[in-house]
Amino acid sequence: MTSEKQICKNAIATIERSLFQVAEASGDITPLVYADYFAHCEGSEYLMLDIEDREKGRMMDEVFRLLLVQELRPEKEYLRYETKNHQGYGVELEMYEKLFNSLQNTVKRLLGSSWLPEFEEAWQFRITELLDIIKKSS
Repeated sequence: MTSEKQICKNAIATIERSLFQVAEASGDITPLVYADYFAHCEGSEYLMLDIEDREKGRMMDEVFRLLLVQELRPEKEYLRYETKNHQGYGVELEMYEKLFNSLQNTVKRLLGSSWLPEFEEAWQFRITELLDIIKKSS
């Protein structure tokens, strides 16, 4: 029987593989992710009007880190803090899901026929894990 920890490790490795492939093919996808996010998440572009591209890149780096970190348990307090902090700027709970989905959809679109069913499964597993923590933090 495969342990939950092993399933998580496999999901992370699979996500990492998809990100590596898209980085090789497309370079920095951050602007594309934000374009998709703004198109699918009403109010998000307005909230980020005054945020410089460098800061948006730093925020996306943090999303990548959270997707790939082996153990989420130590991240719970960090996510609680960041969730509360972002609420002060008007960030709503569903915006997190839309951001994760925009990242996944951008990778999927850029990989095209190289996108594999195992990528879909791994991304959904990890996004669900992160959203569960974020929802409990709000």
